[in-house]
Amino acid sequence: MGCELVTSFVNIPFAAPVVQQARRHLAAFDAAGGVCRLHVEGQRRHHAPGQMVRVSVELEPAGPQPRARAAQATHEELATAIDMAFACLVRRLHPAGTADAHAGGPRILGGHVVRVSPEEGTGTLALDGDGLIPFQRQDVPDHDLARLHVGDRAWWIRPEAGAAGGRLACMARPDRAPDHGPQG
Repeated sequence: MGCELVTSFVNIPFAAPVVQQARRHLAAFDAAGGVCRLHVEGQRRHHAPGQMVRVSVELEPAGPQPRARAAQATHEELATAIDMAFACLVRRLHPAGTADAHAGGPRILGGHVVRVSPEEGTGTLALDGDGLIPFQRQDVPDHDLARLHVGDRAWWIRPEAGAAGGRLACMARPDRAPDHGPQG
C-alpha cells in the first residue's frame, strides 16, 4: 500500500498535473502507508506583476513511531515549487551522507547530471564530493529520462548504507532552483 496523498489548493485552481507530479515524487520514497499533505497556495506579489506559488509538503509515515516531516518552497512556477519542496523534504528525511537511523534506510548523495541518453536509457550523475554514479531508465521516476538534462541537480538514494543499487529522486534544473540545492 502506498502513501495517501491529500491535496489542497488556495488562490490557485486545482491542477491534475500537479497531483501527478507529487505522486511521482512520493513513489521515490517507497513509503508504505502514511499520509502526505500537499498544500499549494498562490500568493500575490507586492510591487511586482504576477504571483508566487508557495508549496508545503508534510509527510507523516505509518508505524508505531511516526515522524512527521514538513518542507516548503516558493517560486514563480508551480512545477518548480513542487520539485523544490519535495527535494527539501528528501534532504530533511535523509541528510546528505548520513543513514537514517530510525528507518535504517536510504542514504542520499547529491550531484549533477553530467550525461544522459534517453535513446540508450542510461545516464551519469557526478557526485558533489567525488565520484560518478551510472544510472539506467528504471532508476528514474516514471522511467522518464527525457525530462533529465545535463546540469540538472539530482540526488541518488541508496536502499541502505553500503548497498548496491539505488534510484534518482527530486530533480531540479539549475535555472529553476538554486545550485546549492534545497535547504533543510
